[in-house]
Amino acid sequence: MLKQPYKDWLQPLSTDEFEALKADVKLRGVLQPVIVDEIGNILDGHHRYKCDKNAPTVVLDGLSEGEKKAFVISSNNKRRNLTPEQKAENRKRSIEIAKELKSEDPKKWTQAKIAVALGVGRQTIYDWLDTSNAGDGKASNDARVVLPVTVTT
Repeated sequence: MLKQPYKDWLQPLSTDEFEALKADVKLRGVLQPVIVDEIGNILDGHHRYKCDKNAPTVVLDGLSEGEKKAFVISSNNKRRNLTPEQKAENRKRSIEIAKELKSEDPKKWTQAKIAVALGVGRQTIYDWLDTSNAGDGKASNDARVVLPVTVTT
């Protein structure tokens, strides 16, 4: 039995999306393996696993906790159609993960490596980690995650 400590990090599929996935798994099986860490925590493939508890798995071994979190967020962001609110929530987690990776090993985790791990630009990581701009709003002006604004006149 696989464990799912990151399940709540993922926005659930809509009922229609999940039913479509279930039907596809029934027809073709699980085509993309579920990605797990060395102790059986699912990093990617929660919905596939829910559809088929015997889905094939691939183990990623030797990742730090920060690397696991970065993989979960990056995988989720790459393949899902997320609402602006969901993207904003993932962005908050990504900022926390960037800081966690940098604190794990500052020499190993350069801004460029953190950017690759999280699937964002290096400038974004610079803004997230730059404490000199705290409170000036610079780091929150990432145009890729803009929430809708209602203007009334």
